[in-house]
Amino acid sequence: MKHQHLLLLAGLGLTALTACTDPDAHSTWDRGGTDVSLTATIQQPEGATTAPVWTDGERVGLFMLPAGGSLSQALERNLQLSSDADGSLHPTTADDAVSVPLGQGSVDFVAYAPYRNAGSGGVLPVDVTDQSDGTAIDLLYARLDGHAEENTAATLTFRHCLTKLVVNITADATLGSTEGLSVVLTGAPSTGSFALETGTLTVDATSVADIAMTPDATGAQAAAIVMPAATTEGMQLRFELNGQSFTTQLDANKLPAGSVVTTTANLSQTDGTLTVSLGGATIADWIEQPGGHIDADFDQGGDDNPGPDEPGDEADVIFEETMGTDPIEKEGNYWPYLSNFTGWSSGLTFTDVNSTLSARRTNGQNHIWFPAGKENDLQIEGFSTEGYTKLTLTYKLAANLYSAGETQEASAMKGSLNGVAFETPARVLANPDDNNQFYTVTVELPAEAASATSVLHFTTTAADNQMGLRLAEIKLTGTK
Repeated sequence: MKHQHLLLLAGLGLTALTACTDPDAHSTWDRGGTDVSLTATIQQPEGATTAPVWTDGERVGLFMLPAGGSLSQALERNLQLSSDADGSLHPTTADDAVSVPLGQGSVDFVAYAPYRNAGSGGVLPVDVTDQSDGTAIDLLYARLDGHAEENTAATLTFRHCLTKLVVNITADATLGSTEGLSVVLTGAPSTGSFALETGTLTVDATSVADIAMTPDATGAQAAAIVMPAATTEGMQLRFELNGQSFTTQLDANKLPAGSVVTTTANLSQTDGTLTVSLGGATIADWIEQPGGHIDADFDQGGDDNPGPDEPGDEADVIFEETMGTDPIEKEGNYWPYLSNFTGWSSGLTFTDVNSTLSARRTNGQNHIWFPAGKENDLQIEGFSTEGYTKLTLTYKLAANLYSAGETQEASAMKGSLNGVAFETPARVLANPDDNNQFYTVTVELPAEAASATSVLHFTTTAADNQMGLRLAEIKLTGTK
């Protein structure tokens, strides 16, 4: 059988795992096919100023399925790929080379990291008890459906499946140094399983264990990768320093998947006794930083330096739509139709093409409601993208997942800019953690999408949008 051979290239990506095979020894495999480039990236929210990087020896597991097929029908199963420092991915042995059979039509890709032998069955064990090697437990997942056989390029967008908990630590004059401090999360579940078929994490609620967080060298910060949780009831932080111990309730009320939950702890001594005061938790998207998934630098903030573009390149804000600062309210018993909404902040023209959309507010966020089971089409016009060579579209998305077990594939939200199609990176949103929880989506658009008279569409189909999707804070930027 003739095959197309995949030469795997990762322009952005993960971080360090282990290296044992020299990928240069077999960077390509002569199987008589046509090379196809496959690019990997980690989903980045708006505000990320640095691109994630690969480290020599990164390991990724890859499945290839017939389009629309199940994992049990996999054409290739749990192939092990290894990265170079420049980001290219290579098969670790000849048996791991990836070939797309000619005549297959299209295929689906499922990928995860870090690689493990247990992945062959399609269900990964997850255990965060041991925090000594953060890269070994930072589970990432990507799925790409419908890769056409004749398409010579594709992108796998990975997402973080677990949660990073960060404690920033300060000490007043009564205590002095925090060097040697240990911080332990207690009362939290520590194990579960991850289904590669659906991208769904199942947490074992009975697997409660003490999780020792990883401190930095000075005791100014501690971090851990933990299981997501809809509630933190019963979870506590235990601080131990110089033979003394203090335990306090974790002040975050939830640990959403793919997020960084940060709290501040101020340590002091009263009559020789250690006391700790927490300063209130915040939740943000997990932004990748160069140098590792979890290391001595847990700072999630940005800086004022140019990001991954050329020095000095700054993106222009072409338009930004927030739907105003005033909370959207119901008109009687009903939310207003989008055609009746007048609180637009951008001054552009918004059209509900199929008269199905409404303006709403959920969890403090004004947004546009795309109802389930309908053909929805939002059209935005009145702006120009002429002359821009790089276009970046960001928006916030949430799914209406009211009942236990309900899921919604985020890629149901699709669209086009001047006829150039795009879709939301694949991500399975599931009750309870993702119910009406907005997260930021970033989509890069090619230069050919630019036009003096521009039209942007967001669309969902009745077949794909089964739960209802919420769209908010649409922003388009460009670099000339």
